[in-house]
Amino acid sequence: MTAAGRNGATGWTCRSIAEPGELKAPDGETVVRREVARVVLFDDRDRVLLFFYRDLREPMDPGYWYLPGGGMEPGESPQDAVRRELREEVGIEAAELGRVIHQVRGVTFRHDGRVFEQDEWHVVGWWPDGRLGATQGDDAEAESVAAHRWWSIEELDASSDRIYPDDLVHVVRSLGAGPSETVSEPVVGD
Repeated sequence: MTAAGRNGATGWTCRSIAEPGELKAPDGETVVRREVARVVLFDDRDRVLLFFYRDLREPMDPGYWYLPGGGMEPGESPQDAVRRELREEVGIEAAELGRVIHQVRGVTFRHDGRVFEQDEWHVVGWWPDGRLGATQGDDAEAESVAAHRWWSIEELDASSDRIYPDDLVHVVRSLGAGPSETVSEPVVGD
């Protein structure tokens, strides 16, 4: 990816479909609404970093793979949130981050006994050496990461594992041959 593709302005405004915070669903269950930033992080072999989560309280849950990232704090840009989350979750301090390339609204899932409903902004990033550090002890989400791994596009495409977002293979392919191609337009998913 060229410098213009990596550092170009996003032109995106991060507005959620719902105000962040907690609310009660009609059945009394707590629903956490939030805005999230995630990163499609490439290494020098054009592989993408994914984390694995499995709810150990649910013995039949096969778990799933997902992009690194997490909740955005008020006033935080997607890039700032990703930078903070990478530092907290895998000890990466200096990944090169580009622009928002994908947006997903209304993502709903269970985690730690609560229902989350979130809007996600995905940015593209690069961490050439591929080495990961230690998590910060105060990051509750990092504690729930059961594993992490770098995936090639071929491995993503061939996998029978659950991988989120569902269209990750399409998003990665839209970037061309990994981060060495220019991203000209954001890819928007629903």
